[in-house]
Amino acid sequence: MVTLELLRSAIEQLPRWSPDVTTRITWVNWRNGFQVKVAWYGNASFICYLDFGKDSSAREGLLKRVFDKYSTAGEKPSVIEGHGWSRLDYSLKSKDFISVNELAKIAEEMGAPFTVLYVQECVSSRPLFDLMDIPLVPGEMGKEWVSGSFIPYSCPSGQCL
Repeated sequence: MVTLELLRSAIEQLPRWSPDVTTRITWVNWRNGFQVKVAWYGNASFICYLDFGKDSSAREGLLKRVFDKYSTAGEKPSVIEGHGWSRLDYSLKSKDFISVNELAKIAEEMGAPFTVLYVQECVSSRPLFDLMDIPLVPGEMGKEWVSGSFIPYSCPSGQCL
């Protein structure tokens, strides 16, 4: 993975679109699996994902632990109301800088297998990959950290981020 210092210095290059939120952590269902999505300063041009594959309980467990650790005193998770079901949503907006490295450490402590994706959501964040020493080839939108090295991430045809 990218070191915390390198990641933070790269993220500091992003424009700050949200003066009140430094880190936003939420969940997504992508690549036929379950991910935690991390963005900084309200800027959506560079995002990291922790991908838990088919393990939704690992994703929910990580979100709950992160919420418990970083939420403000008295803050409660929101509730998602579905058709005949409901569940707690541990998505978090924080004034603290919370790195994907910190989330990965918590996931490792949980023993949950995961990968980390570094994704440019738009071309304006491409220079960050140079700052983080993540080589991208033309047309590539990011890399996935798997078993100690970066590989191109992939999606089945017709699926996108």
